[in-house]
Amino acid sequence: MPIEAVPASAPPPYLAPGASRHRLELKGPTLKRYLAAAIAVALVLWNAPAAHAATPPNLTCGETIQQQSVTLNHDLVCPGMALLLEGSPNSSPNIPFTLNLAGHSIATTGTGPAMEVINATVTIEYGRIAGFVRDDFAAFSTFQNLAFDGGGVHGDNDFPIIKSNFFINGANITGSESDADIENNNFSNGPATATAMVLFTTFATVLNNTITGYGTGIEATNADSSVKIQGNHISHVHGNGIVIGGFGADEVPGVVSGNNSSNNSGDGIVLADGSGIPSGSQLAGLL
Repeated sequence: MPIEAVPASAPPPYLAPGASRHRLELKGPTLKRYLAAAIAVALVLWNAPAAHAATPPNLTCGETIQQQSVTLNHDLVCPGMALLLEGSPNSSPNIPFTLNLAGHSIATTGTGPAMEVINATVTIEYGRIAGFVRDDFAAFSTFQNLAFDGGGVHGDNDFPIIKSNFFINGANITGSESDADIENNNFSNGPATATAMVLFTTFATVLNNTITGYGTGIEATNADSSVKIQGNHISHVHGNGIVIGGFGADEVPGVVSGNNSSNNSGDGIVLADGSGIPSGSQLAGLL
């Protein structure tokens, strides 16, 4: 049965405004699984500007960007951290700024973060990030229209917005962010040891995300949090689709509704007391 990878009715959200849209069909689950990563990265990079040999690189490895909007004009592959994004010093009000990758890649060949965001209000968009972004003590950071290839978004900040991204090859979201807004992301090709989202958070909103091929789909583990998990599609994970509670939390307040958790090796939804709703059951599809 043909698998439609890219909808033809509207421009994909991970392309920059004005980008062309193309229809791509893959046949068979094997091709879908092994080509998912390549397709995601290719679509994010589709609108990359043409390179000009006379244009010098505008950013170098290890550079610090402080409250200044930048559009990257080349790929940046570094042995350590590629960029540090900083906000205002001395507790002054932060000035929002944007890092537009413009279809380029930022990557680290080391074991640390590819980028770090500290006390900044920054939007990072339109490109590929190989490695994780450490998002510490920031407020209102936005990650949108990106392909996270391994790594992902890991951090401790307030009001992060993570929307319309691809997370591939084990990339995930984890941390203790407050008021996280996580919407319309696609997680695929994750290993059995990885969890797509670990929400040790306060007031997390998780809407309309699609997860396939991880060990666990979503974990909400903080008894002091309030979560809203709605409209997510979780399938073919190696364990449980949604896990509520754990790490000493017997219950997590909030709303879990309208999710479809099916065809998983474990249960569709598991509660902290060990009880579960079988994957693929009518109730699992409704919760």
